[in-house]
Amino acid sequence: MISWRLAALPVLLLAVAACSQADAERGDEDVLGVLLQSDAPKSAPSTGPALSGADAERFAGYLKSLKEATTLDQAYALAEKIQDLGRGAAPALKEAASSIPELPRIAALSALYSLREWDAAVSGLADIAGGKSPRDIQLPAAELLGQLASPRHEAMLTKALDNTFDVPVRVELSLALWNTAKSTRAKKELTDLLTAESENFRIQAAIALGRIGDIGPARDILSKLADEPTDRGLIAQEILKREKLDRELERIIFNPGGDKKALVTVDTAILGKVMSMLQERSIQTDKLSAQRLTQMAAAGALEGLDPYSVYLDEGLARRVADARQFRVRSLGIALGAAPFREGELLPLPVVASVERDSPAHRAGLMPGDFVFNVAPRTSFDDVCSWREGKKPKPGQVLGENFINGNMAQRAEMMRGAKDESVALLIRRKGWLLSRWVCLTHGDDAPPAASIVTERLPGGICYVLVHEFTPGTPAEFLATLENARAEKVKGLLLDLRESVMGSVEAAVQVAGMLLEEGLLVTWSEGRSETVGQRKEFHSTGKLHETALPLTVLVGAGTADSAEIVAAALQDYGRATIVGSPTFGRAIVQEVFPIAFPVSAGGVHTTESHAILLTTANFYSPKSERRLTGAGVRPSAEREAPKGFEGWVYDELDDLRHSGVLDAYVKDLITNHHDAVLELADGDGGQASRYPGWEAFRKGQKNHLTGDHLRGAVRRELRMSFRASGELKAVADLQEDTIFTAGLKDLAQRAEIDLKQYEEYRSISKG
Repeated sequence: MISWRLAALPVLLLAVAACSQADAERGDEDVLGVLLQSDAPKSAPSTGPALSGADAERFAGYLKSLKEATTLDQAYALAEKIQDLGRGAAPALKEAASSIPELPRIAALSALYSLREWDAAVSGLADIAGGKSPRDIQLPAAELLGQLASPRHEAMLTKALDNTFDVPVRVELSLALWNTAKSTRAKKELTDLLTAESENFRIQAAIALGRIGDIGPARDILSKLADEPTDRGLIAQEILKREKLDRELERIIFNPGGDKKALVTVDTAILGKVMSMLQERSIQTDKLSAQRLTQMAAAGALEGLDPYSVYLDEGLARRVADARQFRVRSLGIALGAAPFREGELLPLPVVASVERDSPAHRAGLMPGDFVFNVAPRTSFDDVCSWREGKKPKPGQVLGENFINGNMAQRAEMMRGAKDESVALLIRRKGWLLSRWVCLTHGDDAPPAASIVTERLPGGICYVLVHEFTPGTPAEFLATLENARAEKVKGLLLDLRESVMGSVEAAVQVAGMLLEEGLLVTWSEGRSETVGQRKEFHSTGKLHETALPLTVLVGAGTADSAEIVAAALQDYGRATIVGSPTFGRAIVQEVFPIAFPVSAGGVHTTESHAILLTTANFYSPKSERRLTGAGVRPSAEREAPKGFEGWVYDELDDLRHSGVLDAYVKDLITNHHDAVLELADGDGGQASRYPGWEAFRKGQKNHLTGDHLRGAVRRELRMSFRASGELKAVADLQEDTIFTAGLKDLAQRAEIDLKQYEEYRSISKG
């Protein structure tokens, strides 16, 4: 069997060769260089200057606390602080690593890797994974090795595998050995475990074999496992779907007419032989054209790189500006990719960000929700029938076409005209089952302003950034100038809904809050010839460096917004409050391809393109790679987890019945001023809403009073914000991250919140 992960690359070479001469001159050879280079760093560059003064004291304090950490969460938080001290911390951390107890040492070695002491970090983790420690210490070390090790560490991984006899640890080490060195030893270890006495061990080995693409010996176990309504059942389903796609890609067939002249010639002996054999013997001649094969092969070559490197066919290439956004504005969501469970290698489509007051926000979608299926032009009645156990009609849902599509294709499948409905199959971590949700497309246009500014009591300026557009710096400059004129006491910058956007705009905004000439961020590719280091410095006529500043971030903070947050954190300019960001600050380039097409003896070309990730962004002082890791807040606050799936289902029923809308309209019409105040804050007291008891008793569902109160208040807030009557953008009552950021800023700006009636609910005590 031919693996298309390997066989597709020559076809991609042919496709790139078909580019125009002008395209070739602008860097297509560089694209291929990126595809062919090794992932492993060749050697660690020299470290920065040694720590001294206050940083040395901080290091000593962090190290002492790290040695006393009793959980990995504590250890990682402390290791992150050491890492934030920058490259100068590397020598001291490397020297002290052996004196740190093994559990917190895992976090210390992770920080050491981020500080570019790659070999020392991997060696230390291999010693722990292959040691005699309990499983809860060995296992996280082995899992981390799978992410950090490179081919030159094969001997370390093999030695660790030889030295441990704990089966789950052996599974993770085998995965690490295969992922880094493609060692046949890894496959043998996992295959042998398929006959273990323990069913749990057999399942772990089968899933691991599926993750590395060797499903054959594990197929029976995975097929049975796929019927389970569990996380591991879900993983088995996705593995089997991916394997089916691989088999489809291997059905290389010629054109239905059998014209050998129309066959695309591939300059490799293996592909040429396979294509010739299928031309003579295959019975699947109606499935694919030679041109379609070439396109799928090129797409397959990009698949294993990262979730955001994608092949764009003529339709997507024509709308490349939209395609590279991975965003569906009419639903209010941006898409990303992430493993469903930590340590898993399969990246699945996930909601990266949800816009406030959008259809997705109203339906309760949150950043981090996984999207497993899409059903375009599907009614709410259809969704209700699926929730009751009925199956969709053939062709009604996209299924594997969605899961196996690239990021641009997935976003395209979710688009629709205004007022048209689409159903999404959503799964949130912590839910037992997935749920179908029906959304109605709204406007497809971006917000009129990229930022929203609000003056809060106490002299606080609140700025919400929707997206960093070319116009954002001018808007932000005007905001800062007004803030100076009004002598505000503090700035609260909210980046929780900001994804994508312009790097240059983000750098300009960050630069206005830093001193002149400081490094804001830098990007770097995989060699000096492809993706050279590019630095971005603070420039401009205004540099506000004294105004107290707090930045709010969360799982919906990605891309350019992460660059801003990281820079302000590195220089100690702001407190970062919230939950860890998404982790997708990457450089992407579009490379056009003139794709050859033959039909009816006529040879033409179509304009296709490759959207390729060519570099990562880094924080300016600590030199942390933002891709994958994101920004960890200085003051972490857990974002609301939302409800169980059934609550959203019953709230959907309530909305579509018209009862909720009728009650809300009655409140606005007959009790306008009273409910406007409740929309701002109701104190969690449902009884304050006029006619509440009658509304509550009329419901035949399992929703609690607080579920209903929250739904009514959300509808009121959306309505009053749309009319411009509710000026409050943030929610003091429900938004815990906002209130935490507000308290932090008030403390640093010496603002006594107790003096203001508006803050009475959060300033008690």
